[in-house]
Amino acid sequence: MEQSYINATGKYQEWVEEIAKIAPNPNLFDTNNEYMNIYMDIGTLYSRCNGGSSTIKTDLADRIARLQEKYEFDIDQFISDKTYREDTTNAILETIMDKDFTYTATYSTMSY
Repeated sequence: MEQSYINATGKYQEWVEEIAKIAPNPNLFDTNNEYMNIYMDIGTLYSRCNGGSSTIKTDLADRIARLQEKYEFDIDQFISDKTYREDTTNAILETIMDKDFTYTATYSTMSY
């Protein structure tokens, strides 16, 4: 079986599950912690891409823009190529794994 967060075998699955326990619902909240926001943004984007939505670029424009401010990646390839999506997600997660995830949540104005 291929490694994938969708089937709970992602490269950093245990870490992702630990952060998920403390993360607010990304559909409702944003935080004052840039690393928690990155975690929620990449998770939301990853999940929507694996769900097959055809309106991802429109629906998640704010989240994609926030991620692309910090990380260079091809959004079209991220959407269409599962291997690229896994590799990019892993690369982004690697940059935040050692960070502090303490946050205060606020109601989100981000698209989801």
